Amino acid sequence: MKIKTQDLKGTALDWAVCKAMGLINLDIKVGKFKCKAVVVDDAGELFDMRTGRRVTASTDWSCCGYALIDALIEDGWVFSRSLFNSGVKGVRVVSDEVSSAFGRNTLNVVCKAYVLQELGEVVNVPKKVIH
Repeated sequence: MKIKTQDLKGTALDWAVCKAMGLINLDIKVGKFKCKAVVVDDAGELFDMRTGRRVTASTDWSCCGYALIDALIEDGWVFSRSLFNSGVKGVRVVSDEVSSAFGRNTLNVVCKAYVLQELGEVVNVPKKVIH
């Protein structure tokens, strides 16, 4: 299902972050078995098969937030709190092209900015992860 990057939230945003990081199609070996690094279970939740933990990229900084913000800042993104405390925005200007992401908190915006940078303004997300 095609969704605008700016409209991604929850598990769909987490999935898009994993896709942007190359983890959705990354083959790994767990014991004797081959599988994808990140898989979607029957309930539509994401699991990192390397760690055995649920993927919570958009709600837990320790999942990958620090690495994402470092990469984005290195690529020219600037983050700031919006006027009247209405959320956070991230902006990147390259030549004459302006990219921006908005959200309710910094981690949410960092995730959207990373997906925007890596996958574009629209992402094809599996229906299973849209809650």
